[in-house]
Amino acid sequence: MARTESNLIMRFFRGKIGDLILRVKGKLTQLYPAPKLKHMKWSQEQKSKRLQFKNAAAWAETAMNDPETRNYYEGLAKNLRKRKKKIVTAKNMAVSNYLTPPGIKTVYILGYRGQKGDVIKAEIENKYKIVLVIFRIYDATGSEVESGMGVRVSPEFFWCYEAKETNPQWKGGRVEVEVVDLPRRMVKSLTEV
Repeated sequence: MARTESNLIMRFFRGKIGDLILRVKGKLTQLYPAPKLKHMKWSQEQKSKRLQFKNAAAWAETAMNDPETRNYYEGLAKNLRKRKKKIVTAKNMAVSNYLTPPGIKTVYILGYRGQKGDVIKAEIENKYKIVLVIFRIYDATGSEVESGMGVRVSPEFFWCYEAKETNPQWKGGRVEVEVVDLPRRMVKSLTEV
C-alpha cells in the first residue's frame, strides 16, 4: 500500500485505475492493489452482508445531500478525529450509523399501574441520533389502550412516556416500545405488565 499526503497531483483522483484503487481520506491518498473478486463464490451470509453494506452506502449518499443530516455526521466525524486521531469522514459516520441499529436495553414498567399519569421508562442503546420513540399500551385482552411519543430525559439514553388514559385491565397487558433512528431503522420490544 502506497500513501501520500497533500499531493497536488493525486488529491483529485479516487477510484479504480487499472489494477489499482485510489482512496482519499482527508488529505491522505492511499493506493491499493485491486482485489481479485471475479471468480469468488459468495456464501449466503456474505451476500447478505454485501447487500447490507450497499444499502448503507446508498443511505450515506442520501444523507450527504441533506444539509442538516450532513452537519450532524460532520460533527460526529470531527469529534472522533479529535478523540482517536483517526481519519474519519461524515460519510463514514453515516455508513456506520446505518450498520449499527438501535437497541432497547430495558423497559421499566414498575411505575405503571394502569392510572392516568403513570410513567413508563425505556433505556435505549444507540451511539447515534434517535429520531422517535413510540410507546403503546395494551390491556389484558390485547386491545390497544393508548400510544404516544416518548420524551428524552436525563441521562440522555432514557425516554419516558406518561399515561394519558386509565387502563382498568392493566394486569396481564403489555407495553410495546418502538425506536426509530436517523436512517429510519426500527426496533421493537414487548414487555408484559
